[in-house]
Amino acid sequence: MRLPLPFPLLSLLLLFLPANARRVQHPNLRQTAHMKTRAEEVKRAFVEAFEDYRTFAWGHDEVAPMTQRYSDTRNGWGATIVDSLSTMIVMGLDDLFESTLPFIASIDFTRPKTPGTVSVFETIIRYVGGLLSAYELSGAKHQVLVDQAEVLGHKLALAWTEGRGNGSDGKEPGRTNMPYTWMDFETDKPAVGVVGLATAGTNILEFRSLSRHTSNRTFLALAERAMGAVMGTTQFRPGLYGEMYNPQTDLVVSDKVSFGPNSDSFYEYLIKYAHMTGNAEPVYLQTWLDGVNSAMETMMFKSTVGAWTWLSNWSNRTGHDYMFSHLACYLPGNWLLGARLAHNSTIYARGLEIAESCAHTYAASPTGIGPEAWHYVPAGVTSNLVPHPYAGSKMGEMYDQRGFWVQDARFVLRPEVVESMFYAWRITGDPVWQERVWDAFQAVKKYCKAPAAYASLVTVESTEPAKKDESESFFYAELMKYFYLTFSDPDVINLDRYTITTEAHPLLLETQDFDYGPEPEWVVMGNEEQQPLAPATPTDGCGGPGGTGMGQLMMLMDFYVPALERCSAHQ
Repeated sequence: MRLPLPFPLLSLLLLFLPANARRVQHPNLRQTAHMKTRAEEVKRAFVEAFEDYRTFAWGHDEVAPMTQRYSDTRNGWGATIVDSLSTMIVMGLDDLFESTLPFIASIDFTRPKTPGTVSVFETIIRYVGGLLSAYELSGAKHQVLVDQAEVLGHKLALAWTEGRGNGSDGKEPGRTNMPYTWMDFETDKPAVGVVGLATAGTNILEFRSLSRHTSNRTFLALAERAMGAVMGTTQFRPGLYGEMYNPQTDLVVSDKVSFGPNSDSFYEYLIKYAHMTGNAEPVYLQTWLDGVNSAMETMMFKSTVGAWTWLSNWSNRTGHDYMFSHLACYLPGNWLLGARLAHNSTIYARGLEIAESCAHTYAASPTGIGPEAWHYVPAGVTSNLVPHPYAGSKMGEMYDQRGFWVQDARFVLRPEVVESMFYAWRITGDPVWQERVWDAFQAVKKYCKAPAAYASLVTVESTEPAKKDESESFFYAELMKYFYLTFSDPDVINLDRYTITTEAHPLLLETQDFDYGPEPEWVVMGNEEQQPLAPATPTDGCGGPGGTGMGQLMMLMDFYVPALERCSAHQ
């Protein structure tokens, strides 16, 4: 074991640390020969799955894994191909990537191949994000990727119309601040209706990249307007917003506050946009910090069995709903990222707690794969309105054994739990996260492998689960990528050079500096009594006490006193 640097040398090196530098990824990571073997196995699984798609569904959106046919749920533009591009490049599958380019060039993104409207959210994160990420990762050599993303961008920009004025005076339709949820590409008009928080706030990474590569600021301006409109609406707690809005009035129409469906990636993009831009506009990071602090104070609970940490949903009208979901398990990875950027040891500790809890849903499952959604009983809440599983029932027994009971037992090939375990590995350097991801990969191979590629599961509660004839493109874009990156050379998509979109498409940071000023007053910086979740204690990343005083300094000095070496003293 190498010894830590002597303090005089450490002091000298600190003089050369850029004033605004923020290190996210742990600097002492390395790929062992064993992990390289695992990465190659993940790559083989991806290639085999993609070749099944090529054989049975080429040019369509998804392969139907059980019937060896195809389905078109994303307008028939070949979602699996576009969503897979960045994964191919990340895995070094350059020939496979090159083989898709003629098809990419042939797509007519002005006309869906299937009837119906176009999802603004899904089209931005899968198609626009996939094209732009592939352009950057491939060395900006294939202009067709930007050109096709721009075609989509111009069509999607019309989702910000049919607003105030509505064109009834014979002039052009009015612009809205938020986009509508659905677009009709045949008429170039949006389907007027409410919009979810996630749809309104999950475009600024992709549209900023699109503006940069096209030299057309219109796309970024639309995304900024949407984010600004949301942040200007009612906050039900500081930094926490309702899940549905009326784009014609910018008024919230649902007071449900959640980090799950309809809301999740709005909060995710607040910190990731700050990451991409070096915190050039501090309102995004500040709003994220406000929201995380509010969540820790008012929405975070431990289960009465096992003391697992999860958040609730909350409404001013109906109160708390003590449930959590696979989709919301992106949150611990996002909190760990933000904690490193904001140098906040309390958020860091809570992120690790929730990551452990999400990982537990996999470890506690008969298949080794976590369910879609679950309930828990919150410790310290005595209200008669808190649901409890019936004593002696199957759900009661499950809760007594696991600390949660399953509400929705499906597995739809979601990536979020593995995503957060990937962030936990890259940020803490604790190899236990690699082992947990490997267990998840083995479980997915065992239970989801289908006649063609991989299939969703009807239930994770049976070791002989029925499979569904569906295989979303995010299996290739996200789950397989996070599996691979957990075992790859850590310099592949280094978190100090890339931010990763909600669809797991890496985009280059515009700067590796991070301009962050004084901590806001509410940030807990050393007073244990102020911790939102006593008796929980911040950790130093080694499972020991820390996060205050010297612990804060050690987090800053990870580059010079690697945590993996410090942790060895705890073994």
